[in-house]
Amino acid sequence: GYPGSIASTFQQAGRDGRVEEGLVFLIASSNPVDQYVLHHPEYLFSKGAEPTIVNANNRYITAAHLLCAAHEHPLSDDDTNYFGESVMEIANQLSGAGYLTKVAIHDGGEFYKDSSTGAQRTHYLWAGSERPHDAVGIRTITGRNYEIRDLSQGEALLGTVDEDRAFATVYEGAIYLHAGNTYRVRRLDIPNRVAYVEPVNVDEYTLPLRHTDVTIQSTICDESLPKADAAYGELNVSQQVFAYKRLRLFTEQVIEICPLELPPQEFDTIGLWLLPAFEITELLESKGMNVMGALHAAEHALTALMPLVTLCDIHDIAGVSYGVHPQIGRPAIFIYDVYPGGAGFAESAFE
Repeated sequence: GYPGSIASTFQQAGRDGRVEEGLVFLIASSNPVDQYVLHHPEYLFSKGAEPTIVNANNRYITAAHLLCAAHEHPLSDDDTNYFGESVMEIANQLSGAGYLTKVAIHDGGEFYKDSSTGAQRTHYLWAGSERPHDAVGIRTITGRNYEIRDLSQGEALLGTVDEDRAFATVYEGAIYLHAGNTYRVRRLDIPNRVAYVEPVNVDEYTLPLRHTDVTIQSTICDESLPKADAAYGELNVSQQVFAYKRLRLFTEQVIEICPLELPPQEFDTIGLWLLPAFEITELLESKGMNVMGALHAAEHALTALMPLVTLCDIHDIAGVSYGVHPQIGRPAIFIYDVYPGGAGFAESAFE
């Protein structure tokens, strides 16, 4: 299928032809974005690569950078010029967690751990003995990964998946693709963060089923549209993968729905929400249509189209619909970044 962006498409295509001339095929799935690209090839060849989106205010990313900075030089309020206004607040939280040591500078300029010595300014030092840089992942926000090990090769390391996506990717029974090969997850060891897989030859794929609750923590921006109210802000997301579907390739026929027993996950992120105008829901009800079904369909349409307007993969975002959201008291559609702290996708889509 379509990789999700023009940049990813040409990056993957570039793997062929490195040694000699190659030929690249794009085999479209039934996904609406795939079908759009298939029927509008000029979309790929008449535009340049999309701009990269980065959320510079992500507190999880900032915290990791502060640990590295404190290892090299004491942190102070002067560092707000480099890391933003929340630097001292985050540093204080890291100190409380034992990652940084809080010290004070005496009038004479010497360091003291006791702030009761007439200190003028607070500084933070790296409290560990190892380099914090080594724990910062370049592909994940939290830096914590699940290992994927191949049982057919003596538990050889096949790859990794970040902790935030593990329950939706390598749950027991999941089909996992790696380097063109198909594997089935036989066991997920949560305490040790290891998924054990075996190669299989099947004509199916799997899809996780989640239960999701979204709580609005703050509204950053809102706007009234002709047929809806829109906003984006900080959200708390609680989700649990409770089952998965086994589906036939190409036909997408449901083979089986298998229950799972996985713990819930909770994280803070950035998202947008749309509140359809009352006249729309009233019109649907007057025609005997299912309002909740219409909201759910609109949610899927929005998440499917977002890769066309912002540089993201379909798996970088998620959505949930409410017939009546408990905080708002009216129908709502939420689209949010699946990464703790947000990655900037929902904000870009809102704009």
